[in-house]
Amino acid sequence: MQAENTHSRQKRQRLWYQRDGFLWGLVAALIAAAWGLLPPAGTSLGIGGWLGMGLYMLLAAVPMIVTTMDKRRPQVAGTAAALGFLGLLGLVFYRYSGAQWDMLGMMFFNRELIVETWPILLGGLENTLLIFICSAVLSVTIAPIIAIIRTLNNPIFNCAIDAFVDVFRSLPILVLVIFIYYALPFLEINSTPFAAGVCGLFLSALAFMIEYFRAGIESVSRGHVEAARSLGLGVIQTMRFVILPLAIRVVLPPLTGHLVGLLKATAFVSVVGMPELLKRAMEIVEWKANPTPLVTITIMYLILLLPLMYGSTLLERRLARWTTPHRA
Repeated sequence: MQAENTHSRQKRQRLWYQRDGFLWGLVAALIAAAWGLLPPAGTSLGIGGWLGMGLYMLLAAVPMIVTTMDKRRPQVAGTAAALGFLGLLGLVFYRYSGAQWDMLGMMFFNRELIVETWPILLGGLENTLLIFICSAVLSVTIAPIIAIIRTLNNPIFNCAIDAFVDVFRSLPILVLVIFIYYALPFLEINSTPFAAGVCGLFLSALAFMIEYFRAGIESVSRGHVEAARSLGLGVIQTMRFVILPLAIRVVLPPLTGHLVGLLKATAFVSVVGMPELLKRAMEIVEWKANPTPLVTITIMYLILLLPLMYGSTLLERRLARWTTPHRA
């Protein structure tokens, strides 16, 4: 009974433009206007036509804005309203932009070309992932070890580590990959595009990740360390069970961002002849004189990167729950 009274009181407190009747009436009026007043698809709109279309879209935005800003409505209602408005905006652009959609589809979304060149692009994707995994695993594994050494305040080690970090953070990855590829043979080391790419990406990522882990370790308060030592934990145990779990909360956001950039930076390896994803796509573009492969690899990169970013966000939240002390 009390819940019903609260619900009815909230309904009465809503302003006139927030009420369901007004919003549904406005949506019905917009649908009727679209049915009877909007010109047919492909019609060339003059200045007056575009002004009228702009007014129509402004009115269509009202239900979306009101529903989204009303905190008393469920979140799914605001999401549905926003998606509906974006769909209407896309439909209006599709009908009246005057673009040659058939030609655009043939040039950028050629299905036959995608099917024909798919095995070639998969081979490039395999090389891209191999370069990324090797460089990422090496850098993420070695960086915390060097960062721990950096916190020992040994002047010789600190000088060497600081010099390495400053040099390799300053060098562009493209220059680093080219230099390694052409310099290693002079040291009588067999250089391949794959080795040059992995070494270049690894050294650049390592320089940044050392700083990420160093900042994370130094962010742990002295009180946590002293509490661990008072419980009888040794230096290694304190680092393993106290400092690193707390530091990873600080390290994870920049580390994830750098891993995303590292995956995109694998495209630089194409300059030394490594047949990775971008290299294969550009070869197909030159062969077929059609940019569809570039659109295809764009979608591939999104499929690879979006789960990585969302996964890191979920991991950050879980780590926050694990490492935040609970009050009794």
